[in-house]
Amino acid sequence: MKNCIKLVIVLSIFLGCNKTNDENIEELSNSINDQIQKNNQLSIEINQLKETISSLEDELNSNDSQDVLDDVYYENIQYRIRGQSAFRVIENREYLMSGVTATSTWINNRRHNYFILDRSNETRLTQEQWGTYLFNWEGDLIEILPFGSTSESRGIFFSPDGKYFGVDGGTFVLRGMTFYSFKEYEEIGNISYIGDIFWRENTVIYTTHRNEYIRYASWDPNHYFYIEVFNLSDNRKMVLYDYTELTNLFLHDFIHDHLIIIETIVDSIDNWRYYFDNPQYNVLSINYNYLVK
Repeated sequence: MKNCIKLVIVLSIFLGCNKTNDENIEELSNSINDQIQKNNQLSIEINQLKETISSLEDELNSNDSQDVLDDVYYENIQYRIRGQSAFRVIENREYLMSGVTATSTWINNRRHNYFILDRSNETRLTQEQWGTYLFNWEGDLIEILPFGSTSESRGIFFSPDGKYFGVDGGTFVLRGMTFYSFKEYEEIGNISYIGDIFWRENTVIYTTHRNEYIRYASWDPNHYFYIEVFNLSDNRKMVLYDYTELTNLFLHDFIHDHLIIIETIVDSIDNWRYYFDNPQYNVLSINYNYLVK
């Protein structure tokens, strides 16, 4: 309870100091809106570039060996990632792996790559361990995590220092993540969330969560959303920003160490059904260094 009071006081002071200068608030809001628009445009351009790269990689990989390996014991199997494709390397020959997609994660500010070889993958060899095959920035296979499923998981996420990781799961609408220590694989806790997680510190995760239903809302899922903080060090969850009947909150991004929260607003509870006809929102920018850990 003391921590909650401390949080409210700190945030109130921080926000209160900024609100004494309307011009600064307007300038900050405009700057954040511009940044959001630039980020959206950049995301479009990045996706277009990814599609081009993916097309080139598919063309390149189509020239690689597609031969089906017999499920017999091989003396030495190595693995290699190129783009979004993964390969078995046997006697210096590459064999494209089916049913897996390589992706990336960040550990200690270094990009690592991985793919999930599901236990139900029909091309998995009997001698192969199922799980998440993790490669370092130099392309070396450093660990096979006994977790991961291509059927429901969006991936494996690591803490900045690499001491913890989360296994994503859940449904399309409501995601779930279970956290473990690395490499002890001790389960620490789990959360449910909407959208993305923001893992900015080694033991602190920021998420958007949902609670009560919005009456008369015209979209699905028609829930109120609020911002929650989960601390791995003590398995504690705390509401950072809560909804009201007339406001809804969604965690948008981190920009220059500021937590960017989109607050949607209606004049009356009946107007939720018409929200998309006349959207109103505020942009809240909170320096996360001021938050209670």
